[in-house]
Amino acid sequence: MTVESQNWSELVGKYFHTFCAGHSIEQQGYVKAALGGGYYVIQLFEWLGGGESHVGTRVVHISRIASEGWALYPSADAMNESYEYSGSAHTDRKCRCEQTLVPVA
Repeated sequence: MTVESQNWSELVGKYFHTFCAGHSIEQQGYVKAALGGGYYVIQLFEWLGGGESHVGTRVVHISRIASEGWALYPSADAMNESYEYSGSAHTDRKCRCEQTLVPVA
């Protein structure tokens, strides 16, 4: 399935990278659910194993996704390919920004 054939009107099921200043990748994960009112539940992934993070799920608003310029991908493979292609996998570009995402209660 090509990127062009993806349903980009819905964020649920999409994968993402967030970025710190300097465009270093901060976090990776996927959008688990839409809560309504522009709020989404996201699941963060660990860097080493790629599995679900102990940091867990968070709630974010679409305005944050847009204003922070999250990179969105149609699949985990596409997200991983972007990471490999960017060179981030071969350098220590991942930053350690303060996490300010709101935990799910």
